[in-house]
Amino acid sequence: GGNATATMEFLESLSGTGRLQNLSEMRRDSTTLIRKYLDEIKRLETELALYRRRTKQLQEELRDARDDLQKDEEIFEEKMREMKELEARCEKLEAARSRFKDQQLCGDAAEDQA
Repeated sequence: GGNATATMEFLESLSGTGRLQNLSEMRRDSTTLIRKYLDEIKRLETELALYRRRTKQLQEELRDARDDLQKDEEIFEEKMREMKELEARCEKLEAARSRFKDQQLCGDAAEDQA
């Protein structure tokens, strides 16, 4: 993938021609080669530190989102309980109103007959 290509490009840039250098050229250029390797290691360490920071940040955001979701679920459960209680009270009030209305009708009918 991309890492293999990047590695090949890096190795080609170190050799300058894309071909392996012979041993005497490598010895002569070893200081430069070592510096290039050290620079690349430093760059990779910096990149790794950035990825670690970003990973930590994302983990914290995920933990916060999960905490928020848990709180929202608790609130939702409480609201559902409240709604069921209110529905039950409403049904009782409707039944009482209906009984009261029936009593009024029966009382009015009795008065009309009297």
